[in-house]
Amino acid sequence: MRKILPFMIFALLASTGAVAAVDANGDGKVTLDELTDYKLEQVPFAARDRSHDGYLDPVELPELTNNETLTAYDSDHDGKLSPTEYRTFITDFAIAAMALCAENEDDILTGSEVACGIQSVRDLRQPN
Repeated sequence: MRKILPFMIFALLASTGAVAAVDANGDGKVTLDELTDYKLEQVPFAARDRSHDGYLDPVELPELTNNETLTAYDSDHDGKLSPTEYRTFITDFAIAAMALCAENEDDILTGSEVACGIQSVRDLRQPN
Protein backbone atom coordinates (compact mmCIF):
# COMPACT_ATOMS: atom_id res chain seq x y z
CA MET A 1 0.00 0.00 0.00
CA ARG A 2 2.86 2.42 0.83
CA LYS A 3 4.11 2.20 -2.76
CA ILE A 4 0.68 2.59 -4.39
CA LEU A 5 -0.68 5.51 -2.37
CA PRO A 6 2.34 7.83 -2.83
CA PHE A 7 2.36 7.03 -6.54
CA MET A 8 -1.33 7.98 -6.80
CA ILE A 9 -0.70 11.17 -4.82
CA PHE A 10 2.33 11.96 -6.99
CA ALA A 11 0.23 11.60 -10.14
CA LEU A 12 -2.39 13.95 -8.72
CA LEU A 13 0.21 16.47 -7.54
CA ALA A 14 2.05 16.35 -10.85
CA SER A 15 -1.16 17.20 -12.67
CA THR A 16 -1.82 20.16 -10.39
CA GLY A 17 1.72 21.51 -10.52
CA ALA A 18 2.30 21.02 -6.78
CA VAL A 19 5.49 19.05 -7.37
CA ALA A 20 6.86 21.90 -9.46
CA ALA A 21 6.18 24.23 -6.55
CA VAL A 22 8.48 22.16 -4.31
CA ASP A 23 11.15 21.39 -6.92
CA ALA A 24 12.53 24.92 -7.03
CA ASN A 25 15.25 24.27 -9.62
CA GLY A 26 13.07 22.03 -11.82
CA ASP A 27 15.46 19.08 -11.92
CA GLY A 28 12.80 16.52 -10.99
CA LYS A 29 14.35 15.95 -7.55
CA VAL A 30 13.50 17.48 -4.19
CA THR A 31 16.36 18.24 -1.81
CA LEU A 32 16.19 18.94 1.91
CA ASP A 33 16.56 22.67 1.26
CA GLU A 34 13.70 22.63 -1.26
CA LEU A 35 11.44 20.71 1.13
CA THR A 36 12.32 23.05 4.00
CA ASP A 37 11.75 26.16 1.89
CA TYR A 38 8.42 24.74 0.67
CA LYS A 39 7.19 24.30 4.25
CA LEU A 40 8.42 27.75 5.25
CA GLU A 41 6.51 29.22 2.29
CA GLN A 42 3.36 27.25 3.15
CA VAL A 43 3.34 28.37 6.77
CA PRO A 44 5.63 31.37 7.11
CA PHE A 45 6.80 32.51 10.51
CA ALA A 46 4.75 35.71 10.23
CA ALA A 47 1.53 33.73 9.64
CA ARG A 48 2.06 31.81 12.87
CA ASP A 49 3.14 34.87 14.90
CA ARG A 50 -0.38 36.01 15.70
CA SER A 51 0.81 38.21 18.57
CA HIS A 52 3.23 39.98 16.21
CA ASP A 53 5.96 39.95 18.83
CA GLY A 54 8.58 38.32 16.61
CA TYR A 55 8.45 34.98 18.44
CA LEU A 56 6.36 31.81 18.45
CA ASP A 57 5.01 30.45 21.71
CA PRO A 58 3.21 27.13 22.33
CA VAL A 59 -0.17 28.75 21.58
CA GLU A 60 1.02 29.87 18.15
CA LEU A 61 2.90 26.65 17.41
CA PRO A 62 0.99 23.77 19.06
CA GLU A 63 3.86 21.36 18.43
CA LEU A 64 5.70 23.20 21.21
CA THR A 65 3.23 22.13 23.90
CA ASN A 66 5.48 19.11 24.40
CA ASN A 67 8.15 20.56 26.70
CA GLU A 68 10.85 18.33 25.17
CA THR A 69 10.13 19.79 21.73
CA LEU A 70 10.30 23.35 23.02
CA THR A 71 13.53 22.64 24.88
CA ALA A 72 15.09 21.05 21.80
CA TYR A 73 14.53 24.11 19.59
CA ASP A 74 14.54 27.00 22.05
CA SER A 75 18.31 27.59 21.97
CA ASP A 76 18.21 30.71 24.16
CA HIS A 77 15.75 29.12 26.65
CA ASP A 78 13.28 32.02 26.63
CA GLY A 79 10.21 29.80 26.25
CA LYS A 80 9.52 30.72 22.62
CA LEU A 81 11.03 30.35 19.16
CA SER A 82 12.74 33.08 17.18
CA PRO A 83 12.64 33.01 13.35
CA THR A 84 16.03 31.24 13.32
CA GLU A 85 14.86 28.64 15.84
CA TYR A 86 11.67 28.14 13.81
CA ARG A 87 13.73 27.46 10.67
CA THR A 88 15.71 24.83 12.58
CA PHE A 89 12.43 23.26 13.73
CA ILE A 90 11.08 23.16 10.15
CA THR A 91 14.40 21.83 8.80
CA ASP A 92 14.34 18.97 11.30
CA PHE A 93 10.73 18.26 10.34
CA ALA A 94 11.79 18.10 6.67
CA ILE A 95 14.71 15.80 7.60
CA ALA A 96 12.21 13.46 9.28
CA ALA A 97 9.95 13.60 6.21
CA MET A 98 12.87 12.73 3.95
CA ALA A 99 13.92 9.84 6.19
CA LEU A 100 10.35 8.53 6.18
CA CYS A 101 9.90 8.83 2.43
CA ALA A 102 13.28 8.16 0.87
CA GLU A 103 13.55 4.67 -0.53
CA ASN A 104 17.33 4.97 -0.58
CA GLU A 105 19.75 7.05 1.44
CA ASP A 106 20.68 9.74 -1.08
CA ASP A 107 18.90 12.61 0.75
CA ILE A 108 16.97 13.40 -2.43
CA LEU A 109 13.32 12.64 -3.14
CA THR A 110 12.32 11.55 -6.63
CA GLY A 111 9.21 10.03 -8.21
CA SER A 112 6.71 8.78 -5.66
CA GLU A 113 9.01 9.82 -2.82
CA VAL A 114 8.22 13.47 -3.66
CA ALA A 115 4.51 13.03 -2.96
CA CYS A 116 5.26 11.33 0.34
CA GLY A 117 7.61 14.15 1.35
CA ILE A 118 5.10 16.84 0.40
CA GLN A 119 2.35 15.15 2.39
CA SER A 120 4.64 14.65 5.37
CA VAL A 121 5.56 18.33 5.62
CA ARG A 122 1.92 19.30 5.05
CA ASP A 123 1.04 17.20 8.09
CA LEU A 124 2.69 19.79 10.31
CA ARG A 125 -0.27 21.59 11.83
CA GLN A 126 -1.45 24.67 10.00
CA PRO A 127 -2.18 27.77 12.11
CA ASN A 128 -5.85 28.37 12.90
